[in-house]
Amino acid sequence: MATIVYLDPEDEITSAATRIRTADGTRIGLVLPFGSRVATSRINFRLLAREAQASGRRLDIVAPDTSARALAASAGLPVFSSLGEYEAALETSDEIAGIIDEPAAAAAATTAAAAAATTGGPASGAAAEPAPMERFRPRARVPALDPAQQAELDDIVSRSRQATEDRPRRRGPGLGAIVAFLVLGLAVIVSVTAAAIVLPSAEITVTPRIEAVGPISITVTADPAASAVDPETRVIPAQTLEIPVSASGEFAATGKRVEETKAQGGVRWTNCDPSDSYTIPRGTLVRTTSGVAFGIDEMVFLPVAPILAGNVLDCQTSEVSVTASKTGPAGNVD
Repeated sequence: MATIVYLDPEDEITSAATRIRTADGTRIGLVLPFGSRVATSRINFRLLAREAQASGRRLDIVAPDTSARALAASAGLPVFSSLGEYEAALETSDEIAGIIDEPAAAAAATTAAAAAATTGGPASGAAAEPAPMERFRPRARVPALDPAQQAELDDIVSRSRQATEDRPRRRGPGLGAIVAFLVLGLAVIVSVTAAAIVLPSAEITVTPRIEAVGPISITVTADPAASAVDPETRVIPAQTLEIPVSASGEFAATGKRVEETKAQGGVRWTNCDPSDSYTIPRGTLVRTTSGVAFGIDEMVFLPVAPILAGNVLDCQTSEVSVTASKTGPAGNVD
């Protein structure tokens, strides 16, 4: 299994080199997040690869950023896009190692025995046998550098190894700083209190002056069609509200008013003609003997008067309402 080392985006190359140097195990998976400062230059990955080789460790890079993987691959480091992909590759390598372990062990034992018989020394063939994973994935090699780049890498390595483990990563304020801050705050409080007691003071009384303003007469038009206030024309939006109001009561009369109406009554029409019927149109005027006229309110129909047995004539009658032509006493009759 590999040791997974996580870097923060703000970790520098010296911090990453220290994490690799102090990590447990011989195989390290270095996880770089988006925006990592380490993934900004290919020379950083070359430095990490050299640091891993110097400390006898195998380094793999896990980075979701495509550009970071490209820089790491150009420095000769194995790259993976996610931690899941890396773990799957580790499981695959473990399975392959399990398949070839027994034949490799037998071959290694035979070789070691032959070497021991020839040289007379202790068997060392098992130690010379390459690891199973190494037969399927060659160890990453750091590309060759020119002398100037090699000197620059040597300088960075030497500076990263100078007491990086003893250097604090992030520390809060120490006890001395906290005490100094408290003393400073106490001094400020004492100074303000002393100033309030010792320095001269004065009382100022402000008397308001009441002065009438206005009234100012402004004519404003409330327009239901307006959508906004117009200060220039002094028009404001308005709404029309209908509020029904009613009142009732008894009030003393202050005068006299006569309202004349038309008199109404009724008349009876009679038809004793056995040969014909009659229709009297609406509005036909009838008059009394004194000459007061009335108009009939509806049409009147008088049927033929039949002759009954014994030559008795049965006259037909019809009553209808009438209204006086004039209002007031002029249309009144007994």
